[in-house]
Amino acid sequence: MPSPVVTVLLSGAVVGHVAVTVTTLNVLYGHGWIPRWALKGVRVLHDLWILAGTPWLAWLIYRSSLLATGDWSSLRPILLAYLVCCAAIGWFVVPAVMIARAMRRLPEAQLSNHGRVIDMAKRLGRRPIGRGPHRLMARWPWNEQFQLEVLERTYRLPRVPAEWDGLSILHLSDLHFTGTIGFEYFEQVIHEANALDCDLVAVTGDLIDRPSCHEWVPQLLGRLTSRLGTYAVLGNHDSWRDHDRIRRDLANVGFRMLGGRWELLDVKGQPLVIAGTEAPWMGRLPNL
Repeated sequence: MPSPVVTVLLSGAVVGHVAVTVTTLNVLYGHGWIPRWALKGVRVLHDLWILAGTPWLAWLIYRSSLLATGDWSSLRPILLAYLVCCAAIGWFVVPAVMIARAMRRLPEAQLSNHGRVIDMAKRLGRRPIGRGPHRLMARWPWNEQFQLEVLERTYRLPRVPAEWDGLSILHLSDLHFTGTIGFEYFEQVIHEANALDCDLVAVTGDLIDRPSCHEWVPQLLGRLTSRLGTYAVLGNHDSWRDHDRIRRDLANVGFRMLGGRWELLDVKGQPLVIAGTEAPWMGRLPNL
């Protein structure tokens, strides 16, 4: 029977092990340090390290005398060091991050933060499942793929010209067209976006995940409306596809592409600079 101390440390090590693995993947994906073909290998290693590495670590611990005697020296030094690090992360870092997020206050400039969830499957009377990959997973119960979350935030910015009081910006991002979630779902997304009646539209990439969905870009995003214009940059997923075609398709339906550049708008007689970047995956920072 393992001692309570051993049990506590090992349970924390499991949480830390998962946190370290997931965080490492997110950092590698988010900084563009390695090419996509290598990222695919990293993703496979990530999945194996969580799914197979966890029971393998448990087996190594079981074969040692730690559980029976509490003798930590029975573990190999490298395994012991990894478990201690993971336990510290699992018992201290992860809870600290969760508490900090739970206690985080709204920024002083933010007056409100309202959200609502729309169940598109309920609205359409069926789950809008297409013919893309993972469509069988989309049929799993308790699936939230077809729920759209709409967040509305209001800010008071004293240094912004008074003429802009009530100015609204629609931010639409990470649509990830694969065909798994059907075209009709995204039609409803665009409908909801237009219903917000915003002054300016900003689309910030990760649109295409399958070449067969290229036509969706002009067909769907071309329906977005605004008073001050529609602007876009692309993301890392787009950089792995035909990003020149995506830019061209967006431009053909009226989008101003801001990858590495800026534009000056006149909004109610006051100058507004809008800038964008697709770094680190493509291009450079805008020269301001």
